[in-house]
Amino acid sequence: MYFRCSHCHESTWIRSLVPGMVERQVDCQDCGHGHDLSRSGELGDTGKKQYDTAQDFSTRNGVDLPTAYSVLLGLMTLAEARETDNAKKEETKKERPRHEPTPSVEIETAPDEPAPLGRKNHRWSVLQRKTKPKKEQKVTIHVERDMAKERRRITPGQLVLVLALAGITIGLSGRHAYRTYRGLVEEGRDAQQTTAASAAAVENAAQEKLNEARENQSAVPDALRAELQHDSDGVLTQVSGPNPMSVLLAFCKDAEGTSHREPLELAQAAPPSPDERYGVFRDFARLETNHAIRISQDRETKRWFAGNGRGPVPTRTAPARLETIRRAALNER
Repeated sequence: MYFRCSHCHESTWIRSLVPGMVERQVDCQDCGHGHDLSRSGELGDTGKKQYDTAQDFSTRNGVDLPTAYSVLLGLMTLAEARETDNAKKEETKKERPRHEPTPSVEIETAPDEPAPLGRKNHRWSVLQRKTKPKKEQKVTIHVERDMAKERRRITPGQLVLVLALAGITIGLSGRHAYRTYRGLVEEGRDAQQTTAASAAAVENAAQEKLNEARENQSAVPDALRAELQHDSDGVLTQVSGPNPMSVLLAFCKDAEGTSHREPLELAQAAPPSPDERYGVFRDFARLETNHAIRISQDRETKRWFAGNGRGPVPTRTAPARLETIRRAALNER
């Protein structure tokens, strides 16, 4: 940015006036006069704010931007700046050369005497140029103007042609739009029918799977089914089955309502034992952690049991580190 020197009144370049980047003492690049820039912080804390302040001052007081910076920084007063400006204008007027009109020289030649060889009658040629008629120019302008009006005029044949082309274009566009609309309608109808058929097929397949599962469940021998034992209040006290998975599935299936349970997996008991397992499940009434029941095998009957038949089947929090045997399958018996 530039500011005006208060000594020689020439513009001097400085890097910035932003606090932290401004130089405290700056010398004029022309006369070497020193200037104190300690008041730069009063203009604003950013370069944009300082520029807006100086620009507003320059517009209001009719001075240039370097002079506005100098006045705002306290390097000179507004009166000194205006006196300097007026003095420069006077100097410019004095130094500017005055253009005096060049006198015209006319060479007169007597009409009775012929002009010297190799010399023209200058005055006669000047008068001839001044009195040259402009009739031809005016006629040409009128002719061109009439021709332009004629070109802009639309004949009946042209109007009929334009209307015919517009009608053909509108007709073709309407036909294309109608065909596109019909195509979209037919595609939507086909897609709706396909979606309905797919939904019906999915529903039929699900119903077939459900019927097949019910038939398989009913065809299971009694020896392979899990048995549930309840007390007089309907509380589940014992679950027995041919394998640990059947006990876990039956235990989870017995829960209803808010105590709905979801079987997750079988895990090794702690300490590991061939005739004990943990049945891990998720209780939707207690979702903060997974839970487990201990499933043990009766070595005589080879069946697996959970609960002692006297009180509710005990549950516990699932161990943090599980040695998983396998995930539970909802269709497994």
